[in-house]
Amino acid sequence: MPKVTVIVDVDYPEEVKVLERWLETWEPHLTYLSDNLGCGCCIDVFEVEAPQDALDELPEHLLSSSERTA
Repeated sequence: MPKVTVIVDVDYPEEVKVLERWLETWEPHLTYLSDNLGCGCCIDVFEVEAPQDALDELPEHLLSSSERTA
C-alpha cells in the first residue's frame, strides 16, 4: 500500500473537515496512521499507509508530493 504524508493547515477549517470525513470513511482500511506529527497550533501532519483508492479521494494539495506513490 502507498505511504503518504497528509498535511492540513488548521487555519482552513474546510481542509480539516475534509480530513475528518476522510478518516471516518477510511480509517478502518488503513494499515498505518501516525499520531499527529504537526505542531498542534497551525498544522496537522499524519503519516498514512492506505489503499490507493482511499488516497485518490484526498485533495492532491493535502498530500506531500515527495512521498506520494502512485
